[in-house]
Amino acid sequence: MNRVFIIMNIVLFFFLSSCATAPVEREDAGLLPDKREVLSPEEREKKAFEKFNEILIVKRSSRDRKAVLPKMEELYIQLIDEYPDVPVAQESYWKLVEIYTKDYSPPLYDKAEELYDKFVKKYPESGLKRLVDKTLALSYYINKEWERLSKLCSPEFKKYIEEGKPPYPLLIFMYAEANFHLRNFEESEKGFKIVMEDFPQLNENRRAMDRIEYMKGVKH
Repeated sequence: MNRVFIIMNIVLFFFLSSCATAPVEREDAGLLPDKREVLSPEEREKKAFEKFNEILIVKRSSRDRKAVLPKMEELYIQLIDEYPDVPVAQESYWKLVEIYTKDYSPPLYDKAEELYDKFVKKYPESGLKRLVDKTLALSYYINKEWERLSKLCSPEFKKYIEEGKPPYPLLIFMYAEANFHLRNFEESEKGFKIVMEDFPQLNENRRAMDRIEYMKGVKH
């Protein structure tokens, strides 16, 4: 009898111990406040400029630009990911597009275009958009990437035709040039005529006139 009593006490002891040490699941688990540091807009801008200055230091650290490009790229990406709301982030997009189109041969167009798409979606009214457009357009033109050039310039051309929105004249000319080389002469002629009639101050007007004369000869 005593042995049975002792065994029952031992079992009861272990049962109570297990209940006492079992973890308690809180209903609000996962709802605790985020302890990450919350920075004010001024502090975020300060940190973004510190990152930008770090890039400049890396850039000047070697005469061999190719040797520091990977680190520069890494820091630019960190800046635009961590501080997208700070104005210098927009400049960082542009600088990265310049790296991809000017520092690599052949240019890294897939990376540049992915970045460009993100930039346009995130900052549709950015004052730097024309600089980014120009950087890509000139690279496409120099490397005879006519399909890419036409695709880049097409939205600007259509907005001007359909909405009368003041365009970036260079992109209208580039649209016409791209379609000229693609032998889409009808579209090309439209673009060149817009350049000549609406933007007579452009240096490219002489070439636009020559292109139109050439296309007339081909048509006939």
